[in-house]
Amino acid sequence: MPLGVYRPLARTRRDIGRLVVAGAAGLLLPRSFVRSARAEAQAGGQLTVTLFQDLRTLNPVMGIFGNEWRATVNLYDNLTRLLATGAVEPALALSYEPSDDARVWTFKLRPGVKFHDGSQFGSADVVATIEKVLDPKTAAPYKAELGPIAAVKAVDDLTVRFELSSPYADFPKAMASPTARMVSQRGIADFARLDATAHGTGPFVLKEFVANDHVLMERNPNYYRPGLPYLDRVLLRVLPDVNTQVTALRNREVDVIADVDADTFKEVSGIAGVNAMQVPGGTFNNIVLREQGAVR
Repeated sequence: MPLGVYRPLARTRRDIGRLVVAGAAGLLLPRSFVRSARAEAQAGGQLTVTLFQDLRTLNPVMGIFGNEWRATVNLYDNLTRLLATGAVEPALALSYEPSDDARVWTFKLRPGVKFHDGSQFGSADVVATIEKVLDPKTAAPYKAELGPIAAVKAVDDLTVRFELSSPYADFPKAMASPTARMVSQRGIADFARLDATAHGTGPFVLKEFVANDHVLMERNPNYYRPGLPYLDRVLLRVLPDVNTQVTALRNREVDVIADVDADTFKEVSGIAGVNAMQVPGGTFNNIVLREQGAVR
């Protein structure tokens, strides 16, 4: 999967219409919701999103499915973030600078950022997170997305230096990977519990999680980005049957169906009060061809 494929629900109500889905898949939501999303953003309310399946863990280091990334992007932040254009910008980092040969990258961190437990975010948390990802014992499934990191060092409380084994001009983009979400030292020390707890700085704070059923998050009142998030709560519900998802949307039990196949998209396009939307996706689908005979 590409880096940073999911935009956070936290950004703005306008961004709800940009929940990223693969390829030409669709997004379904009530028309009244679309009208409010296109109007000036207003604070408050709950967004309920139904997911198809695969919400096993909240551990950003060990997550492998898109729906797990949808959860962790709201609970954690990265040093950098991807824009809709594919460009990268600082997030928990204030700035980043490469050496002349792009083998050493120095990140200046944003001061005053707090984890959900009130502790300060700093370079020691970055080092703890990245070293945990790189540790072979962790067996992080997407470790390779971080690039050729040879070492990560805290220069001071708000400066981190990444030493790479080879030049890597796209390293800031690698730091936007779902695997590179920043976890507090406390969270890393209690790594086994990260499946069901969250130690992040993200726009929402974890309130309740039941694996493969739902995750409820509430607005982080101390989020470092002024005025965000707009929503009070986000509820991600797993409804593995597409017919159940459509029924829930009809009955206004959910606001959004996150991923829709082509047949379902056509089916619901005519339902009164529902907007079926096609949005550009940041992901790709693999097409694996069966090999016939030996390749010489």
